[in-house]
Amino acid sequence: MSVDVSLSLLDSKQLSALNSAALRLSSQRSLNDVVETIPELIRNMVSTRFAAIVLPGRDGKIVHCQTNSDDNCREYAQYLQSDPHIRELFREKVTAILNIPDGDGEQHTLVDSSLLCIPVLSSDVAIAYMFVSTDGGDAAMGENEQAQLQVFAEHASTAIQNALLFERSTQQAVLEERERIGMDLHDGIIQSIYAVGLSLELSRVVLGDDHTEAGSHLSEAVDGLDNIIRDIRSYIMDLQPGRIRNEPLAVALDRLIREFRANTLVNVQVDVAPDIDEGADDPCCLALFHITQEALANVAKHARASSVNISLGRLGDRIILDVTDDGAGFDSQEIGGIPGHGLSNMAVRAQTLGGDLTVTSSPGEGTHVVAVVPVQASVSLPPALVPFP
Repeated sequence: MSVDVSLSLLDSKQLSALNSAALRLSSQRSLNDVVETIPELIRNMVSTRFAAIVLPGRDGKIVHCQTNSDDNCREYAQYLQSDPHIRELFREKVTAILNIPDGDGEQHTLVDSSLLCIPVLSSDVAIAYMFVSTDGGDAAMGENEQAQLQVFAEHASTAIQNALLFERSTQQAVLEERERIGMDLHDGIIQSIYAVGLSLELSRVVLGDDHTEAGSHLSEAVDGLDNIIRDIRSYIMDLQPGRIRNEPLAVALDRLIREFRANTLVNVQVDVAPDIDEGADDPCCLALFHITQEALANVAKHARASSVNISLGRLGDRIILDVTDDGAGFDSQEIGGIPGHGLSNMAVRAQTLGGDLTVTSSPGEGTHVVAVVPVQASVSLPPALVPFP
């Protein structure tokens, strides 16, 4: 029976009840709320002792059975779980009457002799089934009531699909947020701790020779730890590093580079365009800050470089970051991609905003990092790990 035909059988009172049920069902967001509401709405529309919504698994077994709250509902639910004809009904995917065999006083004491089974379809796939007691047989439930339930099954299908989509999108958002937090903690916190460790190591080396210089390095390390504590607090509050959130990009980068110089004694040449902050949105500035921070951390950990050149300039509506060192380098062709979580994060940050990042390196010839990022993010998606080309 088509929906149009079903609607033609309903009087104004039934149409009003159906509309109210559909509106209430559409307001439910989670799958649990949807399936809990359906039996109650069925009872409100038609006169019946028992109503249930059943979700089958791939193997045909019932994975969820939600009933209304009458005393004998548990027995009805147990019967649905055990009846051998249920799987056959599931395969046929048509509205049918399930005849309940007479009980012997031990098996069951159900007062109804049959249940109306209505499939809840989505693109010809049964995603659920509604079961309604017919109060003594097929004749006890009129054709118009069955039609009302069949139309309601269409609304139930939409509500279940929307709930499933909502739960999937929520789970995906949680995974993406976890990935983003992991990336930010790696870029913004771990690298800062590493830099403080380098400063402490340098203090240990010079302690025996020059107490004044050692004291200076220890003071820098303490200041660095204070900055890290502030950053952690800032991440907890809004997941934004404090040293970039309220500062222009040029100022934040200047502080980052001065800390790098002090902690590594590597010579750094910097060329930043005076208009670098004009029109650049927060995602752009944050990405460039973290990419620079990651590039410098890699120089400190792996490159054994004596000098680094950093330039930051404008080309139309894009900002170009160039970081080049004269360190040990690596064979980027041999490894077939970017090694390590940190370099992968650099690529992700640029690509997430609609930009790009390239890393070229050869053994003994240093490393060259170029990031091109639009001043206004062209892709409004949360960061997610992607393969680097």
